[in-house]
Amino acid sequence: MKVLKDLRKSRRLALDDLSGKCGASAKTLLQYEHEPPKRPSKKAVGKISSALRIFPEDVMMIINKESVDIAEIGPDGGN
Repeated sequence: MKVLKDLRKSRRLALDDLSGKCGASAKTLLQYEHEPPKRPSKKAVGKISSALRIFPEDVMMIINKESVDIAEIGPDGGN
């Protein structure tokens, strides 16, 4: 998923950096960036959102391919 990858890069995090921050494997993160599961794990979504400092709902919107502008997703959920 390009949006999730762009968001990670906007936070200046390499895939391995994000993996270390959130405790999810790089393989899992790649899956979420490119071809996320139809029923994403709440645990994985929580870890990714925490590491990227956004709301889990924002991660779900990105995963579900809803229209998301990363400029509107700021640190700590845009707050």
